[in-house]
Amino acid sequence: MTVTKTANAAPIPILTYHQIAQAPSKGAPYRSLYVAPEDFARQMKFLALLGYRGLSMGDLQPYLRGKRHGKVVG
Repeated sequence: MTVTKTANAAPIPILTYHQIAQAPSKGAPYRSLYVAPEDFARQMKFLALLGYRGLSMGDLQPYLRGKRHGKVVG
């Protein structure tokens, strides 16, 4: 996770997922970059429970500029 902050805005966590799918068999290259769909869904539900909303980078722009405020992640 990366946290982005501009001069007039609160820090916004930026989530990075390389691949949301079942991981390939053990020993396959880059296996650790996979997140199972059910794990991803559980993570998103947990963030929602904490009051966060997931937004696209385009929708985050007003938050990054300090024009909007709220519990959001990108």
